Amino acid sequence: MNDEQDRAFMKNFATVVGILVAVTVVLLVLANWLGGWIDDREAQRMELERERIAERIQPVGRLRWAGEPLPEREEPVVEEAPEMPEAVPDEPVADAELEPEVADEARADEAPYEGRPPAEIYQSVCQACHLIGVADAPKLDDPDAWRRVLDARGLDGIISSVIQGRGAMPARAGRPGLTDAEIRQTVLWILDEAGVEP
Repeated sequence: MNDEQDRAFMKNFATVVGILVAVTVVLLVLANWLGGWIDDREAQRMELERERIAERIQPVGRLRWAGEPLPEREEPVVEEAPEMPEAVPDEPVADAELEPEVADEARADEAPYEGRPPAEIYQSVCQACHLIGVADAPKLDDPDAWRRVLDARGLDGIISSVIQGRGAMPARAGRPGLTDAEIRQTVLWILDEAGVEP
């Protein structure tokens, strides 16, 4: 009876081990096949990524040795501008020759300001330093400090300082998109808010 039980156990054990080995082999083959398929897709993706990187990092120019021919390049297409009729010069008319109402309207129409509101520019650009006086920047609410700056540099000097930068303030207050007109209007607004007449 022991021999029969041992044989039955060994038979069942061998069957289970055989099934497990067969399942393992099938799983290994399946994993290898799927892995190869995934590797092919990954290789294609990596190749495409390498091509894109190579395209992005192309040099803007290249060094040309003496005697080396110039590279071929496409000529830009230039469209001819339409011919404009010749302008007939107008004779200048002095303001005194115009009626008073017309003279006032002509002065008002000379250069209308079309930029962003100065208060908006101050809040988004200038306020960080001029509200609390960072790096000795005159505070908005300190008319004496603004009067000293105005007396020392004048209105055009203050505007030039903003455009070119001064001390800790970078050129155009760190916003290259600001126009000269926006800077001028914002300086005038700041002086007005500080209670200083330019």
